[in-house]
Amino acid sequence: FVASTSKQFTALAVLLLESEGKLGLEDDVRRYVPELPDFGRKITVRELLNHTSGLREQWNLFAMAGWRTSDDETVSDLLWLLHRQEALNHAPGAEFSYNNTGYSLLALIVQRVSGTPFRGFLGERIFTPLGMSDSDVKVDMGQVVAGLATGYWGHDPASLREARPPYSFAGPTGVVTTVRDLALWDANFYAPRVGTSALLGSMSTPERLNDGTAIGYGMGLFIGSHEGHRMISHAGSDPGYRADLVRFPDDRLSVAVLCNAFDIAPTPLALEVADLYLGSEVDRKS
Repeated sequence: FVASTSKQFTALAVLLLESEGKLGLEDDVRRYVPELPDFGRKITVRELLNHTSGLREQWNLFAMAGWRTSDDETVSDLLWLLHRQEALNHAPGAEFSYNNTGYSLLALIVQRVSGTPFRGFLGERIFTPLGMSDSDVKVDMGQVVAGLATGYWGHDPASLREARPPYSFAGPTGVVTTVRDLALWDANFYAPRVGTSALLGSMSTPERLNDGTAIGYGMGLFIGSHEGHRMISHAGSDPGYRADLVRFPDDRLSVAVLCNAFDIAPTPLALEVADLYLGSEVDRKS
């Protein structure tokens, strides 16, 4: 269970539909999700993808509305919460603010535009063509996924407690996969079998705010650097699970770390492995 590392799969699903002319990135989100209030400002599909929509963070809304971390949360619940919002946190496109709400809406848009359940769309259009035979999407809290590792709070055997994400929807999270399958996904960015080089490249191209300021995020992927090497990545964190997939495209190196204990930090582990291959700045100067 890779938590928010799932966002890149959701982004590709949207971009596939956009490439087929079935939706536009500059379309008003309310065209596909009329349940969303009219905030007096157009929110675009692109702004959902790059976290600049201004929508309020769904996990905060669930918490403030009284949901406990063990309560099931559904798409209907989320739409109910969003319908009650009277304002945005900021004007669309004015600021970058990491936002899971947008990716929940994107999964709903994929489903409504394609006429295929989100889980089925990812399976048919991404997992199967790439040979990702051990990948799935968990879209229901009680759904049984073959081979899914149990998630835990803590990792000391003497104090382990089972944990599981309390969501019955996907988009910002939900993908269940393996290191092998992530290698197949990663290879698609170098030799595309799903999507085109231009489409996949757009995911790792920095997006811009209304004033032209570049942000360190494309569509479903963070864009940065490590020890002087260009780095494309996305980590994930949900109850019982932590993950990160780090790609160094200029070095043709990627590292995936999947954890089924919530208190393990995957990113430092991924970078430690990367450093074994890339060498540190000090090593390169010596």
